[in-house]
Amino acid sequence: MVINWTDRAKQHLRDIYDYYADVAGDNIAGKLAADISNAARPLATFPEMAAREPALIDYPQVFRSLIVRKRYKIIYFVENEIVHIVAVWDCRQNPDKLKGRVLMGKFL
Repeated sequence: MVINWTDRAKQHLRDIYDYYADVAGDNIAGKLAADISNAARPLATFPEMAAREPALIDYPQVFRSLIVRKRYKIIYFVENEIVHIVAVWDCRQNPDKLKGRVLMGKFL
C-alpha cells in the first residue's frame, strides 16, 4: 500500500512543528514531527493496525486513528490500496470539533 499525506495533514504537522519550535526549540520540534511522521510508516504494511476513530464511528467511511506520543492521533482511511492520512489531531481537543470538520467535508 501507498501512504498519501493530504495537504491538510501536512499542514497540521507543520503547525505542530512551528508551535514547538517557538516554545521548546527546533530540536524538540523536529523530533516530535519525525516521530509523528515515522509512526505512519507501518500503515503501508498494516493499514488496519489502528482502531476505528470513536468520534467518527457513525460515518460510512471507516476512519482509523493511530495514537502517537499519547497526545496526537494520525487520522486516516484506506481506499484503493492507499492509506489517506487526513489529519494529525491533538487529543486534547474536543472530539466534537473533529466530527464537525469531517461532516463539513474538510478532510475529504
